[in-house]
Amino acid sequence: MEQMNEKNRDKIREFLNHAKALEEAIKLVYKSDEQNITKYCGFKHFIRRYNNLAKEVVKE
Repeated sequence: MEQMNEKNRDKIREFLNHAKALEEAIKLVYKSDEQNITKYCGFKHFIRRYNNLAKEVVKE
């Protein structure tokens, strides 16, 4: 059981790292296009929500 929890934590940490990298890449793309700023803000909110959820799971 403990080993399974550790695997899940590793997967979540990996997801968080990918999410941060993806957010940075999208930031660069949307920086140059003001019309898409609303879409970017929505995506940023989604990533932040997902990060918070994953952090709660890692704590448990």
